Amino acid sequence: MPTQLNTPKNTITLNMVSSLLEKMKIPPQIVGGDWSGDFGIYTLAAEVPGKIGDIKLHCNNLSKEKAVLTLHDERQILANCVQHVKAQVYFSNDALCTPSQWSYNADILDAQGKGMENMRIAKSASISGSKLKVRCSSGVRKYDIDGGVAINWLLFVAVQRLEKNSNKKYEFTMLDHFDQIKKNQQLWYSQSTQVNVGGEETTLHAFDHVGDGIVPWVYWVTSSGQLVCAISGIEAYVAQGSKK
Repeated sequence: MPTQLNTPKNTITLNMVSSLLEKMKIPPQIVGGDWSGDFGIYTLAAEVPGKIGDIKLHCNNLSKEKAVLTLHDERQILANCVQHVKAQVYFSNDALCTPSQWSYNADILDAQGKGMENMRIAKSASISGSKLKVRCSSGVRKYDIDGGVAINWLLFVAVQRLEKNSNKKYEFTMLDHFDQIKKNQQLWYSQSTQVNVGGEETTLHAFDHVGDGIVPWVYWVTSSGQLVCAISGIEAYVAQGSKK
């Protein structure tokens, strides 16, 4: 029987993935800035979470101040189609892992694993100060961005480094999926709770993320900082640690 948590805010959705958490070992924590994370992508639309894909993230330190993230995202989007995304992002080792430049390719693959015609997206971008440039086949688009900047996938790294039990609230503009500008974002530490992870009672800490144009996110990390899962609406990303 899956563990049932108390129901202060945010723990209701954690109950929906508790059956997955009970079977996993906690993933390795970030050591010296280098980190790899393998997350299963689940839909929570049914009583039992249904897996629809995987996302693999690898973070490598280039210096004390700079690092690079590589991403490989593969998920089912239709009955016979798979979305395949590869990306590389250079960023600063600050609180929100502020990006500096990045590139990504997105393809839709058919049932035979072949790219569908006219369905490929290839873009690159860079940001310097408040100036964002996005380059694609149709040309260059320029935007002005005020304040802090984050990319949604880099928040998977950032929350593992942020201070817990803190009242600090981070305010920023998010580049959702690399170039969708979402303003008035806020990220903060909200609470902790006990949950069964891999057969052991484990304290998990929540960081809440809300803002314009997004479904609210909750990131759950261990006391040592390892990201165990991230939940947004009916979609969950659950760390694929070694199974017991």
